[in-house]
Formats: sequence, structure tokens, C-alpha cells
Amino acid sequence: MTSNKYSLLFQLTFRAIKYFFLALIGFAIAFILAIGLGKAGIAISIFPLVFEIIYRMGIILLCLIAITMLIESLR
Repeated sequence: MTSNKYSLLFQLTFRAIKYFFLALIGFAIAFILAIGLGKAGIAISIFPLVFEIIYRMGIILLCLIAITMLIESLR
């Protein structure tokens, strides 16, 4: 009997993608609200730190996607 359930790594990868994009949307909304409320200086000063975190998490997520594709194709 075969099951069509996805592997644990596949589920983890797509859950990570989902939360990554939700975080991106949250940061975008927070940045727009900060600029709209007149706190552009704070938003702009924090932006490089946030960008660095997003950049590194994106690289990690791309590696996780590549590993998942490789393992699932060998399966």
C-alpha cells in the first residue's frame, strides 16, 4: 500500500516558505505604516538590519528548497 503523503522534509520546507513570505509581508506593512506615521528615520535606520536578516534567511531557505528537491527526486 502506497501513501501519497508528503515527506517530513517537504512539509518543513513549505511551512518555512509560508512563514518567510508572511514575515516579508509583515515587514513591508510595518515599514509603510512607520513612514505614514512620520517615523521614517527609525524605519530607515532599522532597514539594513532587517534586510540582512531577510537576506540570510532567504539564502538558507533556498538551500533547504534545493536539498528537498534533490532528496525528493531521488525518492
